[in-house]
Amino acid sequence: MIDIHAHILPFIDDGAVSWEEAVEMCNMAYNDGIRAIVATPHIRDGLYPNKKNEIVRKVEELRERIEVPLSVLVGADVRVSAGLVGRIKAGTIPTINDKNYLLLELPFDHVPPNFETLIFDLQMNGITPVLTHPERCLWIKGNLKPILSRFIELGIIIQMNAGSLTGAFGKEAKFMAGEMLKAGLVHVVASDCHSTKDRPPVLSKALTIMEAMIGIHYRKIVYDNPEKIIEGLPIT
Repeated sequence: MIDIHAHILPFIDDGAVSWEEAVEMCNMAYNDGIRAIVATPHIRDGLYPNKKNEIVRKVEELRERIEVPLSVLVGADVRVSAGLVGRIKAGTIPTINDKNYLLLELPFDHVPPNFETLIFDLQMNGITPVLTHPERCLWIKGNLKPILSRFIELGIIIQMNAGSLTGAFGKEAKFMAGEMLKAGLVHVVASDCHSTKDRPPVLSKALTIMEAMIGIHYRKIVYDNPEKIIEGLPIT
């Protein structure tokens, strides 16, 4: 399996709190069957002003510290903000594995103004947005299918959290995750892990639920599409 959303770098956001925890998270991911993981610390203006060069440096150090054969790749969990395209082109915001996909996080309580314009600008510059955990956004709850269908029409890739499906984020997120999955509104599942305990780097529990809900089609969400994302290939 490939996990494209993981807060495994220490001292950079609200994820791993030490190198020891970062290494243990990598061990947990590998033991769960994950063979590649994308380190995606938050980039959020005013709170987590991380830059690509720092993320790359920490990824390189983590690679040196781990002993399991886990591929650790560069990325970021980027909150929607002004000037994103320019910052990506300037090399301060990383895409996933330096390819053409970008993890994009929406505010939990509202859709930002000019969101569709931002999506268009990203795509015109060769970048495909991967929208993170929309099942946790309160403003989507009442109009789940029309909103996500519209996003997919715009060419947005939808990433669901594994923990949402298992109930780790509460009943509402679990319900929305199930509805998304059954309606075919999920392209990829990821752990969005932040620690070894409360939000661990585990996908297998969600995989079992997905297989029971949608059968063999779960493989595209867990295996095929994540691999295409880290390789920069189109998702169809």
